[in-house]
Amino acid sequence: MARYHGYDKQHIIQSLKNAEEFMRGLDIGPATTAFLDVWAKKEPYRKLEAAKTDEELVTAVRKTEAGGIFLRSHDIFRAHALQDTDGKARGIYKDLACWGAFSGMVTQELRPSDVEESIYLFKFYKKYIDLHLDSDMIVSESARDRHPLLRDIEKDYAAKTVGQFCAILRDGLPGEDQTELVLSSAFAAISGLEEKEGDKLKIEPSLKAFGIESPYQGNDFQQMQASMQDFMPILHEVLEEFEKLDEAERIMVGSITKDQSKSGVLFIASDRAAQAVMRALPDQTVLDYNGDPVRFAPPRPKISRLSRSK
Repeated sequence: MARYHGYDKQHIIQSLKNAEEFMRGLDIGPATTAFLDVWAKKEPYRKLEAAKTDEELVTAVRKTEAGGIFLRSHDIFRAHALQDTDGKARGIYKDLACWGAFSGMVTQELRPSDVEESIYLFKFYKKYIDLHLDSDMIVSESARDRHPLLRDIEKDYAAKTVGQFCAILRDGLPGEDQTELVLSSAFAAISGLEEKEGDKLKIEPSLKAFGIESPYQGNDFQQMQASMQDFMPILHEVLEEFEKLDEAERIMVGSITKDQSKSGVLFIASDRAAQAVMRALPDQTVLDYNGDPVRFAPPRPKISRLSRSK
């Protein structure tokens, strides 16, 4: 069966159907409904279903915009996943996130549906705070660190409690444009939901950071590039094949580990793309983002609770 980022097409299709149904059920507003209607008229599920190979499924995901249709709505899905609304929202979120439905760059234009979603999120977190948090409760340090506006309010108004922060935000700050986007993200931080439930939403991404250490570990960028010239063309050649499958992205020279202790070439790719690099470059050690060597292992199909046998 055709697969995308390791998941068979039935998972991709069903996760999108579940997400669309969930979004419509929230009744966010007419612009959001219209946005979904326009997408549905393109018959995305039929086109995805017709894919017989990995290559055809990649083409279908791109042409139907299935890979990014819910990207801008990530905060809506995550908010409900944190609360696990109706006992379904967490599964819906994870089923989308695992194949990369929330990865990618969000463009800067503001759509009418974006405004509706920001208003919805503001009301969502305000309701949660009113129902679940005591107004005298101290807003945690980590929550205040999540939003710069909260630190500004703390500094200027000596705010410490949930009630104090909420009152100031609702009244509006002098000279500040209190957009729904700013308010929703500030109230999200105050709610503490991310701190309390965020670990339950951890999921292995479909694309990860891998690196190959440079023989040269100094500060001369040109010398670092020169030290890797023997294997860089092979790396590019291998990853070009996986770019066609949406399984490889950027190649960058510089720090390759989270702690920035090692330098070399960093690439964003799927597990099977990294394995292909290892086979093509047996004399090089591929590291994960923690700096640990990646072990060679035959790629395994991703297990999905949404897949069904044909």
